[in-house]
Amino acid sequence: MPLTSPLPPMFIQVPDVTPTRVLHACQQLEPVDGKLQLCTTESFESVSTDSTLLLYFEERQTFMQQPARVRALEPGPDEVGTLLTLERLGEAINAEQRQVYRVSCVNVPIHASMDRESDCPVVDVSATGFGVRCKSKFSTGQLVTAVLSWDGEGLKGTVAIVSERSLTDGMNRYGVRCVDSGNNTRGMNLKRSLTRISLAVQREQMRRVQ
Repeated sequence: MPLTSPLPPMFIQVPDVTPTRVLHACQQLEPVDGKLQLCTTESFESVSTDSTLLLYFEERQTFMQQPARVRALEPGPDEVGTLLTLERLGEAINAEQRQVYRVSCVNVPIHASMDRESDCPVVDVSATGFGVRCKSKFSTGQLVTAVLSWDGEGLKGTVAIVSERSLTDGMNRYGVRCVDSGNNTRGMNLKRSLTRISLAVQREQMRRVQ
């Protein structure tokens, strides 16, 4: 990202039709007229002026969550991504006490095989599952064998389809949850690796926006 800032990066969760909680990394810039300024490499169709989103940030070594209202948005530096002007709402709370959240995989390419289809882009990841785009048709509740490629490894596991959505480009987007025991039986090592992958993606996203 062209801009640099000494302020710590943040994550945002934007309104979406999917039931999963996806966090998007942002670079925090100097405030303007008391309003928070965040820059991200992503664009969001569901965000407009007066939209409400959620902020996630580190405060005294605790991961916190706070609602915010969009007061302005414009293209980011060099017309890439989005520059958001936000007004904080209410008090920040401890986000670590809430449900599992997912981290966006933008700028951190990860692919998975879903059943017989390979090279499916993974769009977000958490300690319990991931979001993936593929051409194959699956139904909510269906069990699928998945192999996620990470750091030269092929991490295999059984996943359950927990959400599905047809996209305009002919692809389908699925939210999946790993249902293996996590004890590496029969080479099923995906579940026990998801926490490690999720944390690594979060660190990489933070590094890229600093």
